Amino acid sequence: MPQQTAPQADAVWNLYWANFLLDESGVLYARGGTSDAPCGVETGESPAGYVRGWSPVLNNVASLYSNGRTTAALQSGGTLWAWGLLPGGTTAYAPVRVMDGVRDASPAGYAVKADHALYAWNGEGETGE
Repeated sequence: MPQQTAPQADAVWNLYWANFLLDESGVLYARGGTSDAPCGVETGESPAGYVRGWSPVLNNVASLYSNGRTTAALQSGGTLWAWGLLPGGTTAYAPVRVMDGVRDASPAGYAVKADHALYAWNGEGETGE
């Protein structure tokens, strides 16, 4: 079986369309992806949203959420990023900053802020409680 070099892993997610790996220092790496469900790395190559080898996506990642077409990553400082099919129907191939001060989130477009308020987001920032 061929081996592929990968960063040292602290956590790994194997989705049907992409693989994500979180290293010990909080760097999120991705491999794979499709134009409909991108991996979070924009290479400018075809197909859009696909990378062959492990490529860094974001630093200081504390958790990752995905529903298959939308992926959201929460950084340890509370910044929420998302890519893929964003609420509102746009597709982002690389992470888009959604909002700050987040405790928990979902790729379906909801975030719990540090003050425990529930917000809906559309990939372009807060839309309300």
